[in-house]
Amino acid sequence: MCSIDVLIPTHNRPRLFQRCLRSVLGIAPSGVKVIVNNDTHDVESAGCEMHYNRFNSLTEIYAFLAGQSEAEYIYFLEDDDVLGKGFFNAFSDAEKTDLILGGYITTDFPAYTHNPYVFDLDFENFQLGQVIFKRQLFLSCLADTWSDRCNGNCIHTDYYIYLQARKRGTATYTGRIFYRQTADGRDNLSFPEFTDLSKCKNCDVPHILS
Repeated sequence: MCSIDVLIPTHNRPRLFQRCLRSVLGIAPSGVKVIVNNDTHDVESAGCEMHYNRFNSLTEIYAFLAGQSEAEYIYFLEDDDVLGKGFFNAFSDAEKTDLILGGYITTDFPAYTHNPYVFDLDFENFQLGQVIFKRQLFLSCLADTWSDRCNGNCIHTDYYIYLQARKRGTATYTGRIFYRQTADGRDNLSFPEFTDLSKCKNCDVPHILS
C-alpha cells in the first residue's frame, strides 16, 4: 500500500478537533501519520503529531503541514469534519494516480452528497477534502500560488491548487465518500492577532516550496 498521511489544521475549536481526530485514529491503518497544526488551544493530542505555529494565511498552513509529511500521498481534513469510515479502503482500492478524487456528504437536512460520480469538480461545491494529492505535486502547485493572486486566504485558493494539479497530473475518481462535512464549525483561518497560546511560535515556510 502506498503511504498516506492525514493533515489537519485546527484553530480555536478543541471539541470539534477532538471529534475529527477520533474519526481518523479509529480507522487509520498502521503507518499512517496524523499531522496537526494547532494555533490556539492546548488540546489532548495522543495519537497525532502536534505542532504549534502561528501563520498569516491558510496557504502557509498547507505548506507547513505538507512539509512535515514524508508520505507519498497527503490528505487534508478540516478540524470540524469527520473522516468517512471507508476512506482508507477507498484509497487502498484506487488506482494510484497523481490525484485521487472522492465525494463528501453533508449534515444538512435532508443530507445530500456532493460530486459522488462526477469527474470534473466545480468551484461552487469544491472542497479540498475531495482530493488525495501526491505530496510532491501538491507542493509544486502550492508554490505557484505563493506569488499568485490566489495566495493567502483567498476563497479561490483551494480550487486553484486543484486546477493546477489537474493540469499537471493524472486523476482518477473513486466514486466513494471521503468525509462528512458538519455544520457546527466556522472558517478554519489562522491569524497571529487571534492567537494567544504561549507555546505557539511564528513560522516562516516559503523555503519548504523552493
